[in-house]
Parts: sequence; C-alpha cells; structure tokens
Amino acid sequence: MAPAELIYDCIENGLLRARNELGLTSDVEIAPAEVSVVWKYTLVEWLSERWGGVEAIRHALRTGELTRDALCESVETWLPALKVAWHGAPVPEHLHRRIIDLAVDAVQSERLAPELLLSPTPVTLPDIPIHALVFSVFPHITHDLYPLMVDAYVANGGGQVIGVHESWLTGGSFHRAILFQEDNQGLIEADILGQPRIASAFVLALDLRQEHATHQRIEQALPGVHLRNPYAGARQLDDKAWTGQVWQRAGLVTPDFRLLPKGTAAEEILPALIEFTVQHRSIVLKPAHGTEGRDIAVIDMGAPAAINSAGEMIRQILSTDAVLLTVRRGTVCYRAAASPLPFAIRLNVSWDGTCARAESGYAQVAPAPEMIASAGRGGALIPLSELWANLAQSDGTPLTPTADDWQQLLSTAQAGVTALGEVLGALMPALVGIDLLLEVNTAGHLLPVLLEANPRPAGLGHARLIDRHGPTSEPGISLHLWDSPITLQE
Repeated sequence: MAPAELIYDCIENGLLRARNELGLTSDVEIAPAEVSVVWKYTLVEWLSERWGGVEAIRHALRTGELTRDALCESVETWLPALKVAWHGAPVPEHLHRRIIDLAVDAVQSERLAPELLLSPTPVTLPDIPIHALVFSVFPHITHDLYPLMVDAYVANGGGQVIGVHESWLTGGSFHRAILFQEDNQGLIEADILGQPRIASAFVLALDLRQEHATHQRIEQALPGVHLRNPYAGARQLDDKAWTGQVWQRAGLVTPDFRLLPKGTAAEEILPALIEFTVQHRSIVLKPAHGTEGRDIAVIDMGAPAAINSAGEMIRQILSTDAVLLTVRRGTVCYRAAASPLPFAIRLNVSWDGTCARAESGYAQVAPAPEMIASAGRGGALIPLSELWANLAQSDGTPLTPTADDWQQLLSTAQAGVTALGEVLGALMPALVGIDLLLEVNTAGHLLPVLLEANPRPAGLGHARLIDRHGPTSEPGISLHLWDSPITLQE
C-alpha cells in the first residue's frame, strides 16, 4: 500500500489545484459537481508521483514506453486507498471511470476547454430543439465539443447543442450528455431525465480503427434524425482517390495519383511503384482511406532500398485497404529556427447546400524536413497566423504572402467543397476539413494544392477563426453551421 503521507499529500495538492483551476477561494464551498474536479487532480497528483512527473509521463507516452491503458490501470489500482483517505464528498461509483479518463487526459496534454464537471445528480433539459455532437472516444473530447458549442451559442440558432457518447444513445434519444452552461460558459456532464428527442446530429471523434463501422452504427441508432454528415457522404469523402477524381474533373489543382486496388497481385506491386517513381521524382504512398498520417511514406526515385521497403509497406496495407501513390507536392515550407519544415493547412469549410465558406483553420507542421506534416506522426499544430508570417521556400528563402494569396487559399478550399457538394448532393457533410499544401507558381504567387477532405474534422480546439483579410487569433470553428434554426424532423 502507498505510504499514508503520500496519499494525503496527493489529496491536499489535488484540492488546491482544483480550487485554482475552478477559480475558487479557500472560503468557497465546493459544489457537488465540482467534487469530480478535486478527484481528477488528486489522481493527477498520484500519477505524477507514481511515474516521475507529468513531463516524464508525456515523454513516455510519445516514445511508446507507456500507454494510456497502463495509466488508467495504475489509477484503478490505487483509487480505493485514495477514497478511504479523503473525507470529502464521495463520488458515485458509476463516475469513477469517467474521472479516471479525465485525469489521464490532464497528464497527456494541456487543457483546451473549461473543466468538465461530472454532476452526481440527473438534470432536465429545456423543451427546445437539440443538436447532438455524437462521438465514440472520450480522450480530450471537450477540445472538439467546446468550440462548436460556443459557436452555436454565439450564432443563437434557437436550439441546444450537446455532446453525446454513442453508448448514451437510446432509440433516437439519450440518457446522458455533455452540456454547455450559458451562465458561466462552462461544461457539465450529467444523466438526463425523460427522453428528449434529437433534432439533428453531427458525428465526430470516432475510433480510428473502425471509423466507418462506428459512423454507420451511430446513424442507425438515430432513426428519423437529420444527420449533418451522413455516413454515405462521409464514406465517399474518406476515399482519397474518389475525392481526387472529383477535384481533377472540376479542374482544381490536386496531386496526380495512381490507385492500387485492394487485392492487387503481389507481382504487380513493384512494377507499378517503379513506373510511378520513374515518372515522378518524389511520391507519397498512403492507404486510400487512411487517417492521422498512419502508414504514410515518402519515396525518392533514386533510393532502391526505399522502394523495396515501400513495396513491403504496400503489401501490408493492401491486406486491409487500397493504396494511393501520389506525387509529392507542397514546396512552400514553415520557416523554423533549425530548417524549413513541410506543413499542411487545415481549413474548416461549412456547406449549406449551395454555398461553401472557409471559416477557421490551423496548420500542421512536420517534425523534420524529410517527414510528413501530420500531428499523428509527431507533427505540431500551430495557428495560421503564425504560419502565414513565417512562410519560406524549401531553401529557407522567406516568402511574404499578399492579400491575393490569402484570397486564393480561401477560394481554393471553397471550390474544393463546392465540387464535392455538387456531386454528393444531400449526402454532403455540413462541415468539412480541407487539407491544402502551398507552392509558388511561375508568376511568383502562392498556389494552393488540394490534398484531402475530412468529413469528421478533428483538432477543433486548435482552430482559429479566419476572415477575408487573413487569420485571426479568435477561437472558433463555424458560425454559419448554426445559421439555420435547429428543428425537429416530423
């Protein structure tokens, strides 16, 4: 058993941290829903003591020496001793796992949203239309939910936007939700009394190992509910070859590619790869339906060993997915201290059926010049304002973008969404994350290159609003998403 004095230190420090994060002075009584925050930071203190500090934990997670599951198991082992030692308000048994999740979130990364309070008692929702942001994974979910909820509050569309885990859905209704509190701009999670109906829903934050199956399952669990990113449309946008074909037919700039269908014979792989690399000096291979930078490799034509390695990677991917060979594009870099780094721009574009509007975004910067720009592969997320002020050519020569360059970036993303929307019709998602690269054309202007479309955009907590003049520092995703009042479908 852990030494009693260590347990008491964790409790005392957790209580002080919770009061500080909640903005409570020592003379203010902790509310029942705020007790979960005390427990969260008590567990954070315990994890920090157990694993040598928060930074040590984060390093171990990045290097794979430690897993999130191991952290959760560590907390579950010592939670009984911590509960016995603290004489404060108890936490209901059914909230233990959620508190553990929140504690592990806190040691994994910095918080990008207000504290999530876990209410020990159920609540009743007002009788107004409800829009559900439905997700399947808990880690850091408030980072995505909160900016969308604030946008809805600012847009004042006449309904209530809530977060709902798929396990909380019951026949078009729900029994638990994450709610935005208008009085203090905070978040609370609670059981819900009654069976309120969902007017519309948007699916996001799914298990990356089974995105399609989960999206389809959620849609089936919401009969009669208007889905703002329907499964069929999202599945089409997840197909990078299909998206590229639509953009090519529309005359938009996007990398040339070759598709190796799932089931391609083993003896056909290397000839196809060599043929493509002969035509193009540098290529990128990726799963046709991949995400988060998984299984992506950059291949240079003059490296036979790399080509053989890529052939093996292609064989592995083909067992579960088709493979896309694409020309490597994007010669404009982010001017970092050590050397210019590749980047990708993410613009969140809303679609109302006729008009596409680029409303927010951020940039993903590669960790090294030879690597791809993806947070899933060790890249960093930075504000567009920082990127736009630090553009450079691949040799490090600074670039100063013009107002026309910014306009071209926005219009390219919007044209990409419009082209997709015209093909998908009613299946087109109402919000799409468009990834773009930048090059310099023969006239010396920036040339945006469309890369991918994301029907369940992520990284929303890092996004900042943009306007026609340039990026801003104001957090937000989309105000136009909430322009139309949310109404129940009869």
